Amino acid sequence: GAHRACLVGIDGYVDNAVILEAVAAHPGRFVPIAGVNPALLATTRRVEAVLKDLKARGFVGIKLHPRLNGYDPLDAKAVAAIEVAGELGLVVLLDTLFRRKGLATRHAPDVIDQLAAACPDTRMLLLHGTGPTMMELYEIVRCNDNLLLDLSFTIMRYRGSQRLDDDMRFLCATTDQLVTVGS
Repeated sequence: GAHRACLVGIDGYVDNAVILEAVAAHPGRFVPIAGVNPALLATTRRVEAVLKDLKARGFVGIKLHPRLNGYDPLDAKAVAAIEVAGELGLVVLLDTLFRRKGLATRHAPDVIDQLAAACPDTRMLLLHGTGPTMMELYEIVRCNDNLLLDLSFTIMRYRGSQRLDDDMRFLCATTDQLVTVGS
């Protein structure tokens, strides 16, 4: 019954050109989201140029995937991508499952809190709700009008964890504007 869907690129996994081809082949059906890896860009100025180009090509948002693309979400170029996206009116889809093997990772809700403070005008969809720390993230989302908490993947990944199942039920039962479920 879905009438419209976001097609989302992930840098190094799903090419942005493929996204635009599908959007062009099915006008009005898909919303194009570009995959961006700010770590591959030389400077924060280059980040701005790339995002301006993506917007000019018809993308309405960007997907940042620090875990798959191997960068710190608080790196200056990642923060610049989020800030510039907000200035350009692009939505940021941010994968919030930051943990990677062999790399000490900051507490995900604290990272999101820092990003929200640094980029208060950027609309962000926080994908997967930071997993097991989703209730802490929920408190941050409640204080920031431009943040939306997504529970996709988390529902399946942690299925059977009574505490997390209860937390997700709570979030879905008590919020109507702050939580989304997608895949």
